[in-house]
Formats: sequence, structure tokens, C-alpha cells
Amino acid sequence: MKSKPKVGLALGGGAARGLSYIGILKVLEKHKIPIDYIAGTSIGAVVGALYAAGYSSKELEQIVKDTKWKELLEVSDFQLGLIQQSKIQDYLKELFKGKKFEDLRIPLAVTTIDIKAGREVVFDSGNLVKAVNASMSIPGLFTPVEINNRNYLDGGIIDPVPVGVLNRKKIPVTIAVDLSIPIERYKFSSAVDPKDHPLFTSFIEKTAIKLKKHLKVKKILPTTISWAFNPKKIVEYFSTPPSEIFRISAKSFHILTSELSKSKLREHKPSVIIRPDLDDVGLFDFHKLKKCIKKGELAAQRHIGEIEKLAKI
Repeated sequence: MKSKPKVGLALGGGAARGLSYIGILKVLEKHKIPIDYIAGTSIGAVVGALYAAGYSSKELEQIVKDTKWKELLEVSDFQLGLIQQSKIQDYLKELFKGKKFEDLRIPLAVTTIDIKAGREVVFDSGNLVKAVNASMSIPGLFTPVEINNRNYLDGGIIDPVPVGVLNRKKIPVTIAVDLSIPIERYKFSSAVDPKDHPLFTSFIEKTAIKLKKHLKVKKILPTTISWAFNPKKIVEYFSTPPSEIFRISAKSFHILTSELSKSKLREHKPSVIIRPDLDDVGLFDFHKLKKCIKKGELAAQRHIGEIEKLAKI
């Protein structure tokens, strides 16, 4: 009797859009699709690692609901990034309960970038927490994670959907989840409503307070303009329609990541590409959990027949 082919899952970056992975996993579980290997980057590394550690899709949903996001975002000293990693690493340690890569239920690889060497580094053994933490660390926003005296950041900089890792592992059936939005459908929000983005506005307020103290200590900020760092004024500024320079910068970044995703997927040729419809979900919209899960379920359901056929279910 012929053995069934191994199935690999490649989960890419996309911040809050990655919550859709929970919906995709729900569908794969329901149809008893075996996942033999997971490759993840950024938010895909976090969700992939938790799933590989044994958490079910239902448990992942509960983890997201229970997570106190505001408490995890601790403003740094502004030297290497805005958010320091200590509280995030402590939370990851709590979730993974001392597990290393070797202890996982499903083999896992997470991608990072060695920022000094400018090259992709894939971790699949040893310290799980640090590797996942590094893979989710967006440059500039998070401080780098040090592993063996090297600094690592978000692997999505080089490859937004790590199908190439599965190919190198010779996994015959590869399912890629692409969270990028086609540029023709991309919309840049004209304003941010603080009521709809409590995590974002809370972090802006904390950053303004700490930055003001930092500049005073460094004697950079004259007292005559200290009003400019009033937290409420800062939030008000980000809640008004942004100027054209922000629109141009945001759209340029989106074009860059979207084109990189398309290029890498053409290069690595996954067996199936799942693309959830997440046009109205921003990178920091973690409060849209239910919507993201539903979108993930709908996207996976569209491909489930094809996946079952490839996996010989």
C-alpha cells in the first residue's frame, strides 16, 4: 500500500492578519489533513510554533482572547527599536513551557534575518522561544533578539512566505498562506479611530511619555516645545487624516512587500496557495479576531478539495 505524501504548511508574515491562520487550521483539523512540517515567519512563526507545540486551533483562539496585549508592549530606550523584548519573551516562555524545537509535536522551522550579515537564517533546533521571538521582530518596531552573539530580526524581510524551507526539506505537498493584499485592492485608511484601535493608541501614548523623558534626560528637548510630546496631542495627530508623505510611504512599503511575496511564490511554486480576503484588516487590527478567523476558514474551504486530493485523503 502506497504511503500518503507528507504535507507542509508555510505561514507567512502579516501581523494581525495572521490571526486568519487559526481559521485555516480549524478547516484542516475538521477535514483531518495531516500537517507533517511547518515553516513560519513573523506572525506565522508564532502561530506555527504554538500549533506545532500541541495547541489546537480552538486553544489558539482562546490564547489570543486571553492575551493582555497592552502589558506586553514595553517601550524601549529607543536605541535599537521602540519595543523591548523582555515581557514578550517571558510570555512566550509561559506558552511553550520549556519546550525546544526537538520537543515539538510537528517539526518546525522559523526564518529570521541576521541583520549584520544581511542573510536569512533558519532555526529548526535549540532555543524555540528566542527563535520565534526573533522571527516576529519587525525592524525598527522591536529590538533585535540576540542568539549566540548575533542579532536577529523578522524573517519576512527576505521571504514573506517561507515555502522555500519546505522545498529544501523535500516536502512533496506544500500549502502556502499568503497574507499580502494585491496592490489594486490596497486601501490606506484616511484616519485612525482611537476607540477602534486601543492597542495602537495605548502604545503611542506610552511611547510619547517615555520619549519625552528620554529627550529631557539627554537634554535634547527644550522645555519651550515640551507640549509637542503631550500624549493626547500625539494620539490626536495620528487620529487625523495623514498627509501625503505618509500615504506615499505606506503604499510604497506595501508595493515592496506585495511584489516580494509574488516573486518568492513564483520561485518556490507551492502546491496550493491560500489567500484570505483581508483587505479591511490592518497590520495592528488584533481586535478583529473573529473576522480574521472567519476569513481564514472561508479561504481554506475554497481549497480543501484540492488539498485532500494532493494529500490522498
